[in-house]
Amino acid sequence: MKIKLLNILIVIVVFLIPTVNFGQPPDLGAGYGFALFTATGSFKNVGVTHITGDVGTNAGGFTGNPSVIGDIHVADSVAAQAATDLIAAYNTLNDMSCDTIIGDTLGNNQVLTPKVYCITAASILKGNLILDGQGDTNALFIFKINGALSTSISSRISIINSSSLNNVYWQVNGAFSLGDSTVFKGNVLANGAITLLNKASLSGRGLSKGGLISLKNNTVIITPQSFNPLPIELLRFSASITGTNNVQLDWSTASEINNNYFTIQRTKDGIHFEEVIKIPGAGNSVMKLDYVACDSVPYKGISYYRLMQTDFDGKFAYSNLVTVSFERSFHCEVYPNPFSAFVTIIMNDVTYINNAELNIYTSEGVAIMNTAVTKQSTTLETNHLPPGIYFYKIISDNKTIQSGKLLSQQ
Repeated sequence: MKIKLLNILIVIVVFLIPTVNFGQPPDLGAGYGFALFTATGSFKNVGVTHITGDVGTNAGGFTGNPSVIGDIHVADSVAAQAATDLIAAYNTLNDMSCDTIIGDTLGNNQVLTPKVYCITAASILKGNLILDGQGDTNALFIFKINGALSTSISSRISIINSSSLNNVYWQVNGAFSLGDSTVFKGNVLANGAITLLNKASLSGRGLSKGGLISLKNNTVIITPQSFNPLPIELLRFSASITGTNNVQLDWSTASEINNNYFTIQRTKDGIHFEEVIKIPGAGNSVMKLDYVACDSVPYKGISYYRLMQTDFDGKFAYSNLVTVSFERSFHCEVYPNPFSAFVTIIMNDVTYINNAELNIYTSEGVAIMNTAVTKQSTTLETNHLPPGIYFYKIISDNKTIQSGKLLSQQ
């Protein structure tokens, strides 16, 4: 009889425990269509601000006349429901367990993979934070910050390798503030004021349980163009480093409709892109097609690539970003050695050009020549140097990248 009673109690306890879905983002309900919203607080804009998505407040004034592609809700039925749903979504994040506890300083080229991250105090973003979805389109990033979140000037968040903007959430138990020219990505659920300083941008949502929203010359957009789906069925898009010091771009399509061409684009900061190469598309296809392109002069360090697809009617869309970290081994040849009337410098990496200089010193360390290296092959007249032993340094960005000894035999 005691055993049966115990079993009954266990069943009752199990049913009383709330069920939390740890693999799904919170349901924003009526707040889903808002780019910016506060449940309790005023909404103020200064300067020229562009917002794509609804904006509003459930209790407070609305001033500043931002440019809004969407609806403005001030203390109406939609705002009231959004306020209720925002609290429910915030509480859903409260119930999620931490996978990893991390420090209160984010960025500085930090790379994070999908998890629930907890920060136990107020936090700051400095430099670049990279969220790597590792090829999973359902990759979920959740940051639970027990305090305010702010960013330093020109900080940015990059979302790569199939990560989706709609699967990045920031629960901020305090104020949320973006520094000047910050590029922030994700959906922010704050328990305090939301402030976007001059020219800061937010790709995602800024939703506050209670606090004013303050804007100044900003851009806020729920779904930026870089996350629009391609009008083709893209199976994969990847970047890898080859043995010839190139970056190889590979992608495959399962089908194509009205596809004129592809353009590979690259960037260092996730904002300013340049074209690498164009590849013709198949027009219309219902079979699997494989494509390969090559970047023969890649950036040094971390860089990002995306695939731009253009229709015959000129419409275009982008893939998600993929990343590579490339460190080309630098080599510079200085010849002839021994030299007489001239010396030639050949650099194997053109990314150093315009930032490099050649310094020549006597054996006593006295600098006797300082010349900018402006081409991949640079020839200098040296017939004014008397016979003897010399030393040289090639400097780029205030760093010595190669040094050696030279012999003059006039």
